[in-house]
Parts: sequence; C-alpha cells; structure tokens
Amino acid sequence: MPVSKDLIELAEEQFGALSHADEAFFIGISNEGLVNYQSEFSEENLLVNALKWDAGRVLSASRINWICKNAAAREFITHIGVCIIGARIEEKLDLEFLTLPFPLLFHQCFIKEDINLFSLETKTINFGGSFVKAITADGLIVHGDLTMNNGFKSNGEVRLLGASIENDLNCQSGSFNANNTHALSADGIKVQGSVFMDKCTVYGGEAEFLGAEVGGNIGCEKAKFFNEEGIALNIGGAKVKGSVHLRNGFEARGEVRLVGADICNSLECNGGIFHNNNGYAICADVCRIGGNAYLRNDFSAAGKVSFATAIINRIFSWSKVKAPEKCILDLRNTKIGFLWDDKESWPGKGNLLIDGLKYDGLDVHAPKDAKNRIEWLHRQPDDNFYAQPFEQLASVLEKGGYAKDAERIRIQKNMDLVKSGKVPLISKLGNYFFRYTICYGYRVWPVFVYMASIIAVGWILFGIAANEKMIASSQAAPPPFSALVYSIDEFIPLVNLHIGENYFPDCGFLYGYLCIHILLGWILTSLLIAGLTRHIRKKEI
Repeated sequence: MPVSKDLIELAEEQFGALSHADEAFFIGISNEGLVNYQSEFSEENLLVNALKWDAGRVLSASRINWICKNAAAREFITHIGVCIIGARIEEKLDLEFLTLPFPLLFHQCFIKEDINLFSLETKTINFGGSFVKAITADGLIVHGDLTMNNGFKSNGEVRLLGASIENDLNCQSGSFNANNTHALSADGIKVQGSVFMDKCTVYGGEAEFLGAEVGGNIGCEKAKFFNEEGIALNIGGAKVKGSVHLRNGFEARGEVRLVGADICNSLECNGGIFHNNNGYAICADVCRIGGNAYLRNDFSAAGKVSFATAIINRIFSWSKVKAPEKCILDLRNTKIGFLWDDKESWPGKGNLLIDGLKYDGLDVHAPKDAKNRIEWLHRQPDDNFYAQPFEQLASVLEKGGYAKDAERIRIQKNMDLVKSGKVPLISKLGNYFFRYTICYGYRVWPVFVYMASIIAVGWILFGIAANEKMIASSQAAPPPFSALVYSIDEFIPLVNLHIGENYFPDCGFLYGYLCIHILLGWILTSLLIAGLTRHIRKKEI
C-alpha cells in the first residue's frame, strides 16, 4: 500500500504548502482512516466554541472533496473510509454524483457551509454530534446507515428527496432547525430498515416523509416537532411495514399528517401531545392501519383529530385521553375492527363526528349500556341528524348479546329524528303515534294497556246504556246481554261472540261512540299483530 508521504506529495502538488491540519488529515486518512482533531479538554470540544478553535483544528472541505474525487489520491483511502472527529470544516463539502466504496464519518465536527451530497453513492454516512448548515442529498444511495444523531444539529434544510438507505435512518437526539422552511425533507425516501427519530427536535419547519417507503418502524418517542400554524410532521402516503410510534413524550406543535399512509402494524400515540388549535392536530384521512391505532394513556390533542375514511383493521383505542374537550374527533366513514373508548375521554358536545363509522364490535373495556351509548351519540352536532350511527351501534350491541340496549338505541333514533325537525308534520304525527302505541315496533305491552282501557270504557258505557234501555235487539229472543262481552265483541275484529250481532245502540251518541270503538279496535289489533309478528321473526332469526 502506498505510504502517507506519497499522499502528502500529491496534496502539495494540488494545494501547495499544507497546514498542520491538512497534514494531519492526509496522514490519518492514509494510515488508519481516521483523523481526530479533538482537544484533551472536553470543554474545548464543545461546538459552541467551534469558531474559537485554533488553526490546527480547521480543515478546508476542498481537501475532502479532492481525496474523494481524485483517482490517484483515493487509492490511499483505507477500508475505514474518511473519518474526521472534532474538526471545523471550512468551505463547501461537495461530493455530488460520486460513487465511494467506503464510509464517511464526521463526528462532532462543525461544518460551516452547505453540504452537497446530491446523487452520492457510498457505504455509510455518519454526522453524529456534528453541526451543519444545510444538506442537499437528493438521490443519495447509502449501502448502510445514514446517521444524524447524538447532538447532531442542522441550521438549514436537510434534503433527502428520493434517497435510498439499505439499513437505518438514525436521527435520535438530533436537532433540525429550518427557519420557517422545510427542516427535514425526505419525500420518496426508501429506508429498508427503520427511521429512528426518538428524542429528536425539529424547529421552525416541517419534517416530511411524503410517499416514503420504510421497511421497519418510524420511531418518534419523546421527539419534538414544532412548526406552529403549519405541518410539523408529514408521513402522508408513506408505506411503513412496521409501526409508527408517536408516543411517550412525543410532542407536536402544528399538524401531524398521515393522509393516505399505509402502516402494516400499529399507530401508537400513547402519551403523545398534539397541538394545533386552529386546524388539524392529527390528519390521518384515508390511511390504512393493519394493526391497532392507540390514542390513549394521557394522549392529548388540541385541534381536530381526523381518521375520516381510514381503515383500521384491529382496535381503535380512544381512552384515558387528557382534556378531550379541546379536540374534535372525526371518524366519518371510517372502518375499524373494535372500538375501545371510555366516557371520560369522549369529546364535548358537537365535537364527535361518526356518520358512516363502521366497526365490528366494542372492546371489552368499552361501555355497552344504552344510557351511556346514547350520551355518546348525542356528542354529535345537532345541525344534522344521521341515522347510521344509531343503526351501527344497535347492530353491534345486538350481535354482542345486548338486545335490550340495542332496542333502546333504535327507539332513541326515532325520537331524535323527530327532535331534529327534519321531518314533515304528517310524519312527525305518525312518529308520535307509533312511539306511544308499540314503541316503534319494539314493545307491544302498551297496546294491551290501550286495548284493555278502551274495552273497560265500553263496558261501562254499554252497561249504563243497557240500564237506561238505550240498547235494542233485532231478535225476538236474543241471548242475555253482557256489557263486557259486547264491548269485546265489537272491539276485536274477526271475533264473533254472538252478542254484537244481536244488539245495537238505540241512541245517536252511543252509536257514534260504537263507531269509534270499532275503529280503534281495528287499529290497535293491527298494531298488536304487527308488533307480535316482528318479535316472533326476531326470535326465529
């Protein structure tokens, strides 16, 4: 292998006289692949003091560009690659369109100018603990990990549009500050491993993974995404083969967008804080979640939480939510496996949107009694009445063995329809009639009460009329008159007790009452038959 002296000579031919930092760089790269510029005193290595570092720690980016681009110089690079620790790198680092068969490591470096890695192909890249101004790495190909962690800080946009990473994208404990632009742009990125953003902070701009493909998880535990009045984190249209973790201290100030995302496992927001008072706290419309969606255990949202038209194959958990009165929950036209909620977590009146929501069942921990579930339904806005949420809930309760509660839900549906004022007067009158007779077909005992009452009234009236000689007979020798039997005979259709056919009122008033008596008999008997038929069919099913 060529010695470092030969590399020094090549460098002098290119740059002239070399500084101490230059010599240390070329010697370190050709011998061990690593150059450590750090001081033995830890305070002097803090990046806040980088502009005060002495010349022995200041390296021009032109030296790095040259050794990576020059074929003769690149022969001196070992399998370790280019590894620089604790340097202040001046000028622009420009490695676009290169193919480098070795790693690049810049650990605890202060890189003063923008970095251009456009369409670079290399093994691994590590900016752990370093400060950078901005990075342009569209089309980057990394056959290993891309690391920006452990105190990494950017003061401009980090662009990874269409990049490809064979292992992990690791941004744990990194900081991205964009000054009101995009902080981290990774649209269309392909990561075969996982995206780690735990404990990272993103300020003043959007972290965007629009249309990304991730082979593992996206982890954002204890991460902070602050882009108030804008989009804080955008995973819209992404395909994630694992889970998305926005939990355990995760905090977003601005919209978290998951529109059209395809998450094979679960979305976990346990203990997450999502604030966007003037818009969407979470927008996950049209997303597909193959596992569970957990928004629970001190989950907090100020703004709208929307899963409209989403598909959640297993459990949607909305329980132990902090300050639920501050959010709007939109589950319109959403399809989920099981709904897990609790009364204390329900949004305030008018802030629950569930028209078109379909679910297979209620979780074992969710309330199932009609009283509480009616209250849940009444958290919907009053401006429109939708029957579907009532029918969906009743169907689920009925299948789960809560038939009485299901009946109460359906009865309440009809009552609320009238209260909504969306029906014409004739329909409203009909609604009231069926409500107070057979309770919309769910209870028949009121009909028996009404029938017994009318028969009793007829018994009394016909008895008085008989005593006053106001009941006449068409027969010479009629059977004995009984006011009770006469009342029953005339009231119940298709029943012939041979009293009604032999006697008739001999008074205009009594005749008028008899007509009403007969008419009510037909109506109530018909209602009774209809109600009983429904119950028999229901039991057969």
